[in-house]
Parts: sequence; structure tokens; C-alpha cells
Amino acid sequence: MFGTILQSERPIPGMVKLVRRIYLAGLIPTVIYKKIVTSLTSGNTGIAGDIVLETHRGNILIDSDDVVGRDLFLYLCFDRNVIAFLRHLFTGRKNGTMLDVGSNIGNHAMWLANCFERVLCFEPNPVAFKYLSRNGKTHENIELFQIGLSTDPGTALLESIDENNLGMARIPDEPSEGAFEISLEAGDNFLRDHAVGDVDFIKIDVEGHEWEVLNGLKETIRTRLPIIILEYHHETAEKSGHGLEEFLSDYVLYGMAGLPKSAQLRALKEGVVFPPFDARQQYNNVLCIPKKRREEIEARFPGAIWRDTRCFKAPDARVL
Repeated sequence: MFGTILQSERPIPGMVKLVRRIYLAGLIPTVIYKKIVTSLTSGNTGIAGDIVLETHRGNILIDSDDVVGRDLFLYLCFDRNVIAFLRHLFTGRKNGTMLDVGSNIGNHAMWLANCFERVLCFEPNPVAFKYLSRNGKTHENIELFQIGLSTDPGTALLESIDENNLGMARIPDEPSEGAFEISLEAGDNFLRDHAVGDVDFIKIDVEGHEWEVLNGLKETIRTRLPIIILEYHHETAEKSGHGLEEFLSDYVLYGMAGLPKSAQLRALKEGVVFPPFDARQQYNNVLCIPKKRREEIEARFPGAIWRDTRCFKAPDARVL
């Protein structure tokens, strides 16, 4: 069965296993399942440490005490609404290249690998890369690189800021004692050296290093006009003095904070709204669509309402 538990570091509570089996069989809705699991685990992140799950593509390794790993254990997917949106957007194709910048343990790469000819994963955190190196084997077209992308090649210090969230690792202004060195490459140079010229989609989740990643990929973005989804931190934008318009002037941007549940998304009922990006907010996902491809992409979601963006620049801290 897809998602069968093959091995766990610690015993999994019996009721959690039972309810999970019932949910994966489609017998209870997600909202009820989530309430039951929260009650059974007292809202704690920890479940059973490292778990090996069986999938139709091969076995995957997760840390069920981690935020992403917990969702993969419970729902077989993290960020389910966004994944559902992207799979609908890219369905029916198997070409082009996806760049997964800040891959973590490989959730997005695994779920979207069937939509692209190549999936390049970049993850400099050695702990996350341990899981990614196992999970990347589920698809032959996933390529793994234990580096970070930035403006220039070199090294930097990375530190983890949440022991229960592998994705919460960042390059700090003032590193702590626990920071460790990672390797960086300029995106455009790396793609040129590896003969990658058909980038169609870029996902960026790098905890405040978005500006450097975009700057390092500016030639690829200018020439290929890929669809981009990125995490946005308005505090980082203020501090850096950069705005998304520096890199994405040929794009329209939408905040995805209000994206509906995945089942509703697949149905694309009348009135689903893609709200405009607001630079004063913080977003887990900002959808960046090339203006030249806007009609093509919107046509895939005929029931949706796409509201134009007008707020590109980060707010002036002196005005706040």
C-alpha cells in the first residue's frame, strides 16, 4: 500500500497508526483526521523519529518529528494545496527542467518529478541532504546537489534555528557557535556548466536568501521566463533594500496565502481567488507568472479570479 510503514525509529502510537490507515483508505475527510491526530499527539510535533515509508516509486526516509516529515507521514505530502495547484498547472507534460532551490528532504521534487524531464535539487544542509539523497532515488530524473545557489560562488555559514524544522536553516548576519560551512554557486554559471538551458519552473525556499538566488539566476529568468514560486520575507526585503521588481519586472505576482483546499482546487469551483502580492506581507508562497504566459496559464484555471498586483516594492521602514 502507498505509504505503508516499513520501519520506525521509535514505536508509533497504535491509535495514530489505525486512524492514519483509515484516512489513507479514503474513509474520513482530512479536516476530521487532522483533529483526531492533533488530539492523539497532544499537538506535539514528535511522533516516532525516522520512518521509512513505502511508495509506488520506492521507499522514502522521513523524520516524523520534523514539520515536513510529519506531514509526509500523516498525509503523504507537505504543502498539499500548493502541490495540487502545481500538478494541475503542469499536468500533461514531461519536458523542461524544474529547479528546486532549497529542496529540504525532497517533497516538491518527488511530487512534481513526473511533470518535467529533469528536476535539479539544491540543498546545502547536510542533515536535510541525508534524507534527500534517499528520497531522490524515487525518480530517475531527479538530480541532487549539496550546494546552495547565490549571487556568487564561494562559501557561507548556515545555522539551524528550529530543531523540529529542517527547512528553518539560514545564512545569518552574525553566525552562532552552531553554524556550519556550506558551498555556494552562482545559479546562471552552474546551469551553463551543466548544460541546462530549458528551465521552465523554479521553486525557491531559502529563508531570506531569495534575493541572492534571484540575482544569481537573473540571466536564466530573463531569457527563459520560467514560472516561479518563492517564499517572501518582507523584513529581509526591507533590510536588503531590494524589491522583487528588480528581478521580476516581466512578471505578475500573486500571494497564495488564501489558496483553497486541494480537493476544491482540483475542482476549481467558480470564485477561487488568486489575490495580488502585497510586499508588506510575508508569504510562504508567491506565484510569479511571466506576463507573456499569463493568458496560457490562466486558461488552465477557468473558474479562478486572478487579481492584478500593484504593490511591488517593499515598504519604506521610515514610513511605518
